[in-house]
Amino acid sequence: MAKVCVALALCAAVAVAVTATHPDVYNRAAFDTWMSEHSKSYASEEVYERRYASWLENAKFVSQHRKVKSATYTVGLNEFADLSRAEWREFVAAQGMHLSAEKAKAHRARAHAHSHAHAHAKTAAPPTSADWRSLAGPIWNQQQCGSSPYFGAVDPVTVLWAQQTCLIIPLSMQQVVDCSGAEGNDGCNGGEMTYTYQYIMDNKGICSAQEYPYTGVEGNTCLSTNCTNVARITGFKNLGTDETALLAVVATIPVATAVDAACQSFQLYTGGIVNDPTCAGTNANPDHGISIFGYGTDKGVNYWTLRNSWGTSWGEAGYIRLVRGVNQAGLAEYLTYPTLSL
Repeated sequence: MAKVCVALALCAAVAVAVTATHPDVYNRAAFDTWMSEHSKSYASEEVYERRYASWLENAKFVSQHRKVKSATYTVGLNEFADLSRAEWREFVAAQGMHLSAEKAKAHRARAHAHSHAHAHAKTAAPPTSADWRSLAGPIWNQQQCGSSPYFGAVDPVTVLWAQQTCLIIPLSMQQVVDCSGAEGNDGCNGGEMTYTYQYIMDNKGICSAQEYPYTGVEGNTCLSTNCTNVARITGFKNLGTDETALLAVVATIPVATAVDAACQSFQLYTGGIVNDPTCAGTNANPDHGISIFGYGTDKGVNYWTLRNSWGTSWGEAGYIRLVRGVNQAGLAEYLTYPTLSL
């Protein structure tokens, strides 16, 4: 009996050694399980092997991150885990945010006077937390269309209109894709939040998503004359990079912005408060339109809540929290929000 136990122990040790030396023994089966869970299929064995190699690299990153005891956020093998770092950067670059360093600088210059005046006008301290998610309707999935700036801009309009009318009406992103070329947007090739606000003003409103549904495909004829405007704005304001001034505004309305979503912490994010120095402050390159939907404090860590457009399976049911006060992911580089005078 003792000999049998020794033999079993030796076999187990060999198995552990083989798994450690050849991670393929375990990880390929895990990858196949992941594929099934995420309804993934690939056109060829070559593509399969490439995706597996990318997934394995991301799995190593997830494993290493889990060992960081001070981490305030979690990452996992989500639906984007089969993309390499280069592919992820390409994916984010196609999200549609047309924001060069020159444009961001000009935006901040225009916003400086407003931010300064706003900071002095707000004498009462803002509340300790704000959360506008209940007024926004369902999370969107922009699919393969570079429409992130439109989602980032229009979602705050949905909340603004709900504040005024007590009606939560998801608004038409497809209308912006199809109809806002004259203002500077370029369909599924992307654009800017300010162009989107200008279109809504020029069109004297925007239709509902129910009447003008999202397809995520460009090249459609503009159908704005076939639907009825259900919400409008009368202007928009830009903010500078002062997160204290931003806090005062987000206490009253969500704010559209752009973030550096090329960071691996974005790609594989599953929850918590991202505090990633590799994509904060001057390290950040904002390339993805998104909107700031609230703020708060969790276990002593101050955060922003941002609403994304990658569906509910990503992040915290479609949202992400970023640490406050360090320009995380460049979120304070390009801030703008809609206004309405009744």
